[in-house]
Amino acid sequence: MADVILELQDVQKYYPIVKGAFHQVVGHVKAVDGVSLTLNRGETLGLVGESGCGKTTLGKCIVGLHEATGGKILYTLNDEKRDLLSMNKKERFAMKRRIQMVFQDPYSSLNPSQTILQAFDEPMQIHGIGKTRAERIERIAQLLETVQLPADYMNRFPHEFSGGQRQRICACHVRESGNACMRRTGFRAGCFDSGSDPEPDERSAAGKEPDICVYCA
Repeated sequence: MADVILELQDVQKYYPIVKGAFHQVVGHVKAVDGVSLTLNRGETLGLVGESGCGKTTLGKCIVGLHEATGGKILYTLNDEKRDLLSMNKKERFAMKRRIQMVFQDPYSSLNPSQTILQAFDEPMQIHGIGKTRAERIERIAQLLETVQLPADYMNRFPHEFSGGQRQRICACHVRESGNACMRRTGFRAGCFDSGSDPEPDERSAAGKEPDICVYCA
C-alpha cells in the first residue's frame, strides 16, 4: 500500500471581483477550481500548465500563504490524516516546519539587507531550532556545505553571490526546518551553477531531507 503523505481533495481558490463605492462582489476569478491529487512519500510530482493557470496559487494554498476557498488539504502526520485548512493558528504554525517553498526567483526571495546568517538564523529561532547561537551557526554551515558553498559564505550579503549561488542558498534554506517541501520552479537549464546539486550521500549526511517535492513549471 502506498505511503500517502499529502492529499488534495477538490481544492478551490476564488478571488472576489468587486465594483462600486460599496465594493459589492459581482463575481469571482477562479484561480484554482476543484484540484485533487495524491502524493506518496518520496515521490516527485510535476504540475504542468500554461502561465496563469493557477500552479503557483495552488502551491501557496498548500504552504498556507493563501487561504483556500474550499476543499481539503490532508497531510499525514503520525499515521493520521490532518486537514491543514481546519487547523487552528497554532497547529498551522507548527506545520510550517514540515511544508516549505522554494521561490522561483532567487534575486527577490533573499532579503538584500540581511546576510545569509541572519536570513537563516531568524526562522530557526522562531521555530526553536538550536538551543544556542553556536548550534544554529553550526547547522547553517552544514546546510551550506550540502550545496557546495563554504561555511564562511554565511557572512555575505545576497548581492555578493551569483544567480546560481543564490538559487543554491534558497534550495538549502528549506532544509533547516522541515521534512516536506513545496518547490516552485521553472528554472532554465543554466540557472544552477555547474556541480551545485549535492550528491545523495551529502544530502543524507547533512540531516533532514524533504519527503515531497512538487515541481510547478
